[in-house]
Amino acid sequence: MILSNDSLVSAQFSADEGFRLTSFKKGSLEVIDPTSPLFVGLRLKSDCPMAPWTANQVQGYLSATLTGENVWNGTSLAAREGQAFKLQSTARLEEATLRFSHSVVSDTDSLVGNLFHLRLPQGPSHIEIDAKDHYYDAGQLQPLLQKWQRSEDGRINLPLDSDLNIGMHPLLNPTEGTILLITSEYIAEVGYQSTNQESCWLIQYQRENPYISIGAVSSQNPWKPNLTVSSINLSLRIL
Repeated sequence: MILSNDSLVSAQFSADEGFRLTSFKKGSLEVIDPTSPLFVGLRLKSDCPMAPWTANQVQGYLSATLTGENVWNGTSLAAREGQAFKLQSTARLEEATLRFSHSVVSDTDSLVGNLFHLRLPQGPSHIEIDAKDHYYDAGQLQPLLQKWQRSEDGRINLPLDSDLNIGMHPLLNPTEGTILLITSEYIAEVGYQSTNQESCWLIQYQRENPYISIGAVSSQNPWKPNLTVSSINLSLRIL
């Protein structure tokens, strides 16, 4: 499934092995590593979003749904997850920006969101983020590391010199924000918007991988969801 428009931007998806964004290009410039599923749902370590989704494409929109009634490898997803649930996602191109809307309804506290797996070319790369002076690491709230310096405009510079698996919160508005990934080949802007403060950035990086995963989920603490009904919007564009 492919979304494209007159802005020379295209996005390609697969729903057979999880809901995957397999390509996002501006002209010939590719920024996505296609090896991991896009979607984050229910719990951080849940494997249910890796099951085949029901997807449709109509008038420039892509919609995808996954429920506990779906059967994967002979077992219902509700039985695998221990609860009934419904995950829904839509994707569209708005000029040069790829936009997602995600929602979840579940029996127990769950979360929803996605990660963009952004390719890291040779050369230095770093993240700039408007974040508060704390972050979640494995579910525990921690003060910012001293090496994560804050610039005069308030944004924090995160060098990619160590593994990361963290949640961070926007500085000025607790319900929305942007992250810049600055590489030797391109700059990507990831944004998110939520209807309430149960939301945060999610950043995952392992130095042996050729990509970094940047996104957001509908929980202040990614390791401890608090809502049975939640939603979140994300965006990606190449600057």
